[in-house]
Amino acid sequence: MKIRFLSAVCALTLSLSAFSEDFSREVTFDSGVVGAKAETVDTFDGVAGRTTFSTAFPRPLVDGADPQHVMMTIKEGETGWGVWGGAMNFRKNLYKGDIFWASFHMYVPDDFQFYAAGNGALKFLRIRTRASAADGVGGFNDFQIMDDPSFNGAVYRFIKEGAAGRGWKYIGTKDQKDELLPRNKWFKVEISLRFDSVPVSEGGLAYFKLWIDNKLVWDGKDVQTLTSSGDWADSLYFFTYWNGKAPKTQSLYIDNIVMKSSVDTAELRPQDRDAEGNLYIGEKGNPSALYKSPPSRVEATIQ
Repeated sequence: MKIRFLSAVCALTLSLSAFSEDFSREVTFDSGVVGAKAETVDTFDGVAGRTTFSTAFPRPLVDGADPQHVMMTIKEGETGWGVWGGAMNFRKNLYKGDIFWASFHMYVPDDFQFYAAGNGALKFLRIRTRASAADGVGGFNDFQIMDDPSFNGAVYRFIKEGAAGRGWKYIGTKDQKDELLPRNKWFKVEISLRFDSVPVSEGGLAYFKLWIDNKLVWDGKDVQTLTSSGDWADSLYFFTYWNGKAPKTQSLYIDNIVMKSSVDTAELRPQDRDAEGNLYIGEKGNPSALYKSPPSRVEATIQ
């Protein structure tokens, strides 16, 4: 009986451990040495060769300041792979029906130039997926920053690699650029997506949401987030590759990254809801909060 009991306890412990990594990962960048590479056990897992700890732009807070963050640097003429941005691995692979949230703060100097010759969009946030079939295409959920007066001056765009036939989804207009991509200030970005090869608009589960400073600015219900239903996602990439090569040597700044994923375990989900009732990380799950969460209402089902 004792052996059986201990076995049950061990099994429960392993299960809880798996769920605890299932996951709520927070990176504040507060413990690194300024100027040192921020590709460590506790920060980025790879392709962050020129991302360093920085105190260039202390972040003002309600109670004090948060001086330390990371500086992401690209050099003129580079594509930047391996040195520009960084990647963070998920604690476990995410499959159809799983929901992923990520939030962080970003500072873009006024003179930072996104546009490269022949390419008016920059890879920004990319969720890598893997193909279940040997001859399949996983590809990235590719969220990009726009800097092109075409498309009514859209600020962002999204496409699912491997399902490009659905086309680009454009977010924002030229009149919203200061709101959706402000300069010379810290602002908060949050995304959420549910994985499926069929969009919500067609009876499936797939969607992609974007919040800027805790305001829902895109609720993409007509997107595909897996190429095939058996595929999976395994990591989040910040920038990492500059199509058309960087127009000049320059840096921008990232702080306080939070990643979460859970469908079945309520305490591991984000504990906040936006003004429309969507579950999101908001500020309840974000360290060193600057912004107040907006008024919320409770929905009965997870979104």
